[in-house]
Amino acid sequence: MFSLILFFFFAMQVCVRTKLWDTVYRACTQTTNVVDTIFQLVHVLSREDVQRFAALLWNLGKHKNFKLWQDVSETITQVADRAFQLMDD
Repeated sequence: MFSLILFFFFAMQVCVRTKLWDTVYRACTQTTNVVDTIFQLVHVLSREDVQRFAALLWNLGKHKNFKLWQDVSETITQVADRAFQLMDD
């Protein structure tokens, strides 16, 4: 359970760094489950921000897998930068 709390805190910090946290937080407080939250975000975000959010979700999952399977720790900056790099490719 503690690792889930740490992961959520890390994900929140990545969203803050990418300037999506206010919108993500608002969507989380207006919905009752993850699916509804994601659909709410797709509805309210611009196309570019939806792409950024999708890249962030992908890279947060990748970050979690690195930590779980390879015991590799990454910084918030590394995860956010990899998401931006994914969008540029």
